[in-house]
Amino acid sequence: MFRFTCLVCSALVLAGCVGSRSDRLPPDTRFRAITATADLRGDFSNQGTSANREWHPLLSDVLFLPATLQEPPSAIRFSSPAPAVLRCEALVDARVVARRDFVEGRDFRLADGRLRLAGTLGESGIMEGGVGVSTEINRLGLTEQGDIVLTCTSSGAGLMLLVVPLAITAVEEARFERLPNPPRSP
Repeated sequence: MFRFTCLVCSALVLAGCVGSRSDRLPPDTRFRAITATADLRGDFSNQGTSANREWHPLLSDVLFLPATLQEPPSAIRFSSPAPAVLRCEALVDARVVARRDFVEGRDFRLADGRLRLAGTLGESGIMEGGVGVSTEINRLGLTEQGDIVLTCTSSGAGLMLLVVPLAITAVEEARFERLPNPPRSP
């Protein structure tokens, strides 16, 4: 019995588990390059649309700490007060309720025509049955129509039940429409 148990445990350790999921926008989505923070100027819907019907992304969840917002904003305004600064403002009923400045080199970098926000590294409970680490990287892109596309890449690795190695990756994309008649603060 001991040999059988060792054989089964060894097989689990060597085999491990790998998971991957990708919920991307249609492949015909065309992008234009972001070359400066000024390319993102404008007002955008805070509620995004994605291929995954279970994921209802809010742009404010990526840009602001949850504790800074009393209620979900209806729109997000981007401006560029300086060449290396991207200002994000959360709007509720056309008034600014939160503001955050992102500085190039510290909070984001422009690469491959997209704006890559600084990634996050954290602990992962691997579905409450193990230990591990996780990372999340968010990139903003612009479509030819001027809408923002958020690409969220999440990865995690660790041990399930402290024995079975596990690696998971998910890539999700969401589109946030540019608002045609941006609300302005009084």
